[in-house]
Amino acid sequence: MKTLLGLVTGFVSLTLSSAIFADNLGVHGGVGYWVFEADGDVINNVSIQDNFDINDENGFTGYLAFEHPIPLVPNIRGSFTEISDETNGNVLATNFVFNGVPFVTGQTVNTELDLSHADVTLYYELIDVGFDADLGITGRYYSGDFSINSVREDFDTWVPLLYGSIKVGLPLSGLYVGADFNGDGDIMDYAARVGWATDNFIFPEFGIEAGYRNMTIDAGSSKIGVGLDTDVAGAFVNLTAHF
Repeated sequence: MKTLLGLVTGFVSLTLSSAIFADNLGVHGGVGYWVFEADGDVINNVSIQDNFDINDENGFTGYLAFEHPIPLVPNIRGSFTEISDETNGNVLATNFVFNGVPFVTGQTVNTELDLSHADVTLYYELIDVGFDADLGITGRYYSGDFSINSVREDFDTWVPLLYGSIKVGLPLSGLYVGADFNGDGDIMDYAARVGWATDNFIFPEFGIEAGYRNMTIDAGSSKIGVGLDTDVAGAFVNLTAHF
């Protein structure tokens, strides 16, 4: 029993030590372009595609992270994602009521959906031996709206999410694969990526990566409002730097 207790204690101590001391002082950043497709329902099973023609669109993304070796103090990462679409002259395929205003089948409407958001993440680097593994908490700020003609519903709210990230380098190649996750069950946001980075005379490390990102919002969540049951997914490309 003492041996088992000692092994468990040693493992926990090693894990905590990795989480506290794994980081080196540095700044990571990137800018990207995301080509996405929106699907799903809004306003009690009213289809986004069939009624509002909100479908294929694109937006910019960016992030900046600061890592340090100070014990117990988390690293910090900020990011922004642009998700918005505006369509005109759509003919409704169903009847519904939005913010107390009735809309009827065959009516022509103009629509705007904005799910742009900013993330502030506090995290620890749990592993930094051959590959990186991060774990933390994200505060996601949605400041957007959904509007039909002059009827508008704004959402302006913070949502807490669990954050996780892994990155595995391929030896002697500069290539790596990785995955990122933010979620709480009602909101699920994940991405898989492959990238390449190299040293140069401007930044200690500069590279490019490409991948696929998917963000879903469950209608059962009241965190954002408007009864969104939406899936936004597509490919992205990022330019990255580490200095």
